[in-house]
Amino acid sequence: MFQTLRKSEFTKQVATLLTGSALAQMLPFFAEPFITRLYAASELGIITLFTSVAVMFSIVATGRYEFAIMLPKSRRSSINLLALSLLITVFVAVVSFFTTWLLNDWVCQIKGSDELGKFLWYVPVSVLSVGAFNSFNQWANRNAYHKWMSVSKVTQSGTTSGLNVLFGMMKMGNMGLIIAYLSGQILSIFPVLFPFLMKDRALLKEVNQPEMISLAKQHKKFPTTNSLHAFSDMFFLSLLVFLISYYFGDDVTGYYGRTYKILLAPSILIGGVVGQVFFRKISIMKANGEDTRGFVKKIVALLFIIGLPIFSLIMLFGSEIFSLYLGENFKTAGSFAMILAPWIWLKFITGPLVMIPVVYNRMNTSFLLASITNILLVGTIYLGGSWGWNVIDTFKLLTILQILILSIYGFWTYTLVKQDIKTK
Repeated sequence: MFQTLRKSEFTKQVATLLTGSALAQMLPFFAEPFITRLYAASELGIITLFTSVAVMFSIVATGRYEFAIMLPKSRRSSINLLALSLLITVFVAVVSFFTTWLLNDWVCQIKGSDELGKFLWYVPVSVLSVGAFNSFNQWANRNAYHKWMSVSKVTQSGTTSGLNVLFGMMKMGNMGLIIAYLSGQILSIFPVLFPFLMKDRALLKEVNQPEMISLAKQHKKFPTTNSLHAFSDMFFLSLLVFLISYYFGDDVTGYYGRTYKILLAPSILIGGVVGQVFFRKISIMKANGEDTRGFVKKIVALLFIIGLPIFSLIMLFGSEIFSLYLGENFKTAGSFAMILAPWIWLKFITGPLVMIPVVYNRMNTSFLLASITNILLVGTIYLGGSWGWNVIDTFKLLTILQILILSIYGFWTYTLVKQDIKTK
């Protein structure tokens, strides 16, 4: 099974992206022990809350039309979808500015502190940066500019990690964390913008309003369903962070934020790269009428095997690993990691499968399943907090429920590719 993968174009593309991703993950890996010793857990809790708000808007910055860039055979259509994505990004950034302006005081009242409110004004900057990056990144993916995509990852990671350490040494606290976060996002745009300007800018003359409107209607499920799906996911994840902060405090929020970030590292390093190329490959296979079942099975098996040693070690020795790596103060984060690791492992395995409903035009059902997932996610923290449970027991229930729903989602996505063959 893996012999075919080793010789395939898919593997070459993954290897190119993985090289950049490996370096991009090594930089924060080496920076993290300094960051956890230079910043208080409560400060890391504030950046966790800020990124939760920023990502909630950023995830829909393009109306999700950036994913449609991959689908048309015509480059003319794709360049118009790119332009559409960028225009919508500007609109969403403006909306995020007025939303944060209206809700700033309310958020401060709920938190009982104006510390987070001081930084919410920077959310539109994040929205613009992420929207531009996502648009040009998908254009780079469509045109197989994978080396530039790798450079972009390293640029963002290196900038954010380096500035986090520098500003920590300068005792800049929350402001240092916010500036580092935004700087990494802004600078990551340029590596994926460069090949577009060098090779594809002549296509800009093909951009026209009637075609953008036509393509917007043709791919309307991206803003109406996929966008709603993505926003819902991030809204509930943001709400989850706010509920943890409300019921268990900023310190626990900081521990949770670092735990979640570290556990997601394999997904970002490997799963994210595999997912990007998986999306491209499966889109082509579907367009050519090919059977995708064998390919899907190979990817799931591959991610299972890769994740096995990583997550097994965390489940067995999480507390010891985290206290050694991040410092004794973060032993609590290691306890969280031991509990949450089975959920994140399954999330790592099933991560690329979220592209199957996009390719097979079943985003409505995908949204329904995701909504159930999100309600369980937030509901668990709410029940645990309101009933006076400790955070450990709350996270145990959270993991059990997430494993259940992710298993159902994985099974359903596989039935889509099976049904597609039967209908041919």
